[in-house]
Amino acid sequence: MKEDAVFVIIDHAATPGSGYDAANNFHRIDPAVVKFQMQEAGFKLIEEAFYLRNPNDDLNTLVFDPNVRGTTDRFVYKFTKL
Repeated sequence: MKEDAVFVIIDHAATPGSGYDAANNFHRIDPAVVKFQMQEAGFKLIEEAFYLRNPNDDLNTLVFDPNVRGTTDRFVYKFTKL
């Protein structure tokens, strides 16, 4: 990456503490897992956006389910390389 580049991740939130299981079962990921993995890879979180968050999402439904598609709770993280 260029020195001033940023790396943005937008993904569907899973239940906190769900680890990697939610990724396999619901196509979601625990936001804490993303933060940890990016930090381990040498990135620093510099910004978080909340406009795609949905507190009404139960976080345990497959994101492709027609009942939740397009309305899932999503996180937006912006990282830079350390």
